[in-house]
Amino acid sequence: MKPAPAKRAVAIRYRKNHDRAPVIIAKGERKMAERILETAKAHDIALYADKHLADQLIRVELHTEIPLELYEVMAQVLAFVYQIRDDSPKRQDLQAHPPPSAK
Repeated sequence: MKPAPAKRAVAIRYRKNHDRAPVIIAKGERKMAERILETAKAHDIALYADKHLADQLIRVELHTEIPLELYEVMAQVLAFVYQIRDDSPKRQDLQAHPPPSAK
């Protein structure tokens, strides 16, 4: 039997009119992933769960922009988060199926 994959979390920052593209500001597995999630929840930051996207983003260097090939899927994620943020309480836990381009 194969062991369960480690929990992963990646924190993205995108500041309109400042960042050219989303930037990886934190990433980790297991306990570090838990700390990232706890910090996000404590600061009312939206959470978006997508294992396939997290698997790709975890490989990106800290404090660097996401790779060009992830722009489209990240734009979809940000649009979804912005829409939810406008229509709901500040913090949302979002569970999503990965868009086809994230596979």
